[in-house]
Amino acid sequence: MNGQMKIAIIGANGRLGKKLCEQALQRGFDVTAIIREDSLTNQNVKNVIHKDLFALTKDDVARFDVLLSAFGSGFNVDPSINRKAINHLAKITKGSDIHLIMVGGAGTLFTDATHAQHVYESEGHPDFLKGISMNICLGLEDLKKGEGVEYTLVCPSLDFDYEGQGKGKYKVGVEQEVLFALDGKSHITYTDFAKAMLDVAEKREYLKKCITICEE
Repeated sequence: MNGQMKIAIIGANGRLGKKLCEQALQRGFDVTAIIREDSLTNQNVKNVIHKDLFALTKDDVARFDVLLSAFGSGFNVDPSINRKAINHLAKITKGSDIHLIMVGGAGTLFTDATHAQHVYESEGHPDFLKGISMNICLGLEDLKKGEGVEYTLVCPSLDFDYEGQGKGKYKVGVEQEVLFALDGKSHITYTDFAKAMLDVAEKREYLKKCITICEE
């Protein structure tokens, strides 16, 4: 990509959003934070848009090369908000060259190569996550049926580790299936996941795909 990449990060004050901001600045990107709060945690980000995700318009995002969403609904709201968020972001980027990159969830993945069952449908999956995962799946299907949106949905592994130290290495799955590391576990740190999302942005890879990130 020619020139300095212009990237907007929705949810920049969240756990993943903070890491995305930090790493994006380290790469020399032109970073804009999109937050609802009055103040931004990372004071090194100079450009801020104070808006709720659902209040964003085409004009708000038109100047960006990448719209990167770290939106998380939380557990105390109607889980259908996750599908609505995907559809709204698709609406405001449709027909543009903006690369819309959104964080998904491990529950959205298939348990194995048969694609007979999503993780959220499997025995033992926490009830409070099922509605969220199901609605992300529905949002993904909406994206697949639509046209004109350059999206990538990026899902973490089963164990999404906030405290762990990043290794700087990861592998990418493109079949919407759970991946496993060499140790037999499905895990990724927030630090390496943020790196993967920004790598996707910088290389403009995996357009119109749902991918997953796992430690090597």
